[in-house]
Amino acid sequence: MLLKNSFMAGNQSIDIIIPKETVSDDFYRVTELNFVNGDQVKEGDTIGALETSKADFELEAPADGFIYYLVEEGDDVAAGKTFAQITTERQSSTSDQTSDPDLTPATGSLTGHSDVEVRVSRAARDLMQTHGLTNANFPGTSLITTNEVRRQLGLKSGGKKPSKNAPAVRIGGLQYDAQSVLIVGDQGHAGACLDLLELQPGLKCAGFIGTDQSPSEVFGLPVLGTNDDLPDLLHNKGITKAVIGIGALANPGVRTRLYNMLLEMGFQFPNLVHPRAVIERSVKMGTGNQVFAGALVGSNVAIGSNCIINSGAIISHDCVLSDNVHLTPASTLAGMVSVGANTVVGMNSNVFLGVSIGSNQLITNGENVFKNIADK
Repeated sequence: MLLKNSFMAGNQSIDIIIPKETVSDDFYRVTELNFVNGDQVKEGDTIGALETSKADFELEAPADGFIYYLVEEGDDVAAGKTFAQITTERQSSTSDQTSDPDLTPATGSLTGHSDVEVRVSRAARDLMQTHGLTNANFPGTSLITTNEVRRQLGLKSGGKKPSKNAPAVRIGGLQYDAQSVLIVGDQGHAGACLDLLELQPGLKCAGFIGTDQSPSEVFGLPVLGTNDDLPDLLHNKGITKAVIGIGALANPGVRTRLYNMLLEMGFQFPNLVHPRAVIERSVKMGTGNQVFAGALVGSNVAIGSNCIINSGAIISHDCVLSDNVHLTPASTLAGMVSVGANTVVGMNSNVFLGVSIGSNQLITNGENVFKNIADK
């Protein structure tokens, strides 16, 4: 993520800028805000989630402090927009807030105290008017978003303690066996994994793992709960296999953390290989890999675990892929190429013979790589 230091009322703050990191998307939808304005966060906390047309990814707090969001759940926002600010001290007036066109000073019936200007997002203002709330219902708050309004009304929000009622209902009464597989994720890549999983002999999809905002069913199968329900599904329901159905193009480390979490719990990861993919008999691979239709994997290739080899990708002889490498559609690796962990190779890109690409790199669409690239 991109960071920008600034100062508000003499207190240091960090602007969290939505990055342009995907290979083909310029806009993102805000799917989750994990705190409410003024909450204290610690470095590394997941503060929100966004989705693109191809992947979901999370944003993390880059430092300790107090968070103030400048977006709403459901917003469609462009790369480069400020997602949130983290300040060293809790703010108490609108002079401390960065100006944003979607935030307007509250006026008229919404203003509970005339001596303090309070900024209210448009969506929050509509929700407040619907339920007869004013700024007086939010003492000490200088920036009101739908999360604050929902919390005041006792509704489920993107805050730190979302409702846990729905997952327990979703789990009950269903039967599983040794063939049952969970898909962790419930967006676009999860649907692609479902199609791939249904082509594997001896395996069947039991359902999906989503969030508290997920519907009860996606792609014709139930959403069985959230990450909090995984231990119960594993130990009490007997589902021992999992597929990571999150592409996370913009933040590949999300897939690595999820893989490690599931592995530590005790889940197993089947390799999913489309019957129309070509994999030579000398290929060696770890677990949890996804190889889609039209992919070609040449002789003596070594593939780690948790990799995505997308449709039409070509891996020539003697290549070595570390864990969680994502080759997007129609990308090509010449012979003896090595690719580091958490690296994404964009569509229609070409990597020259023997080149080494380090970890955490993004090769953009159509790029030709002739020289080694170090770890990022």
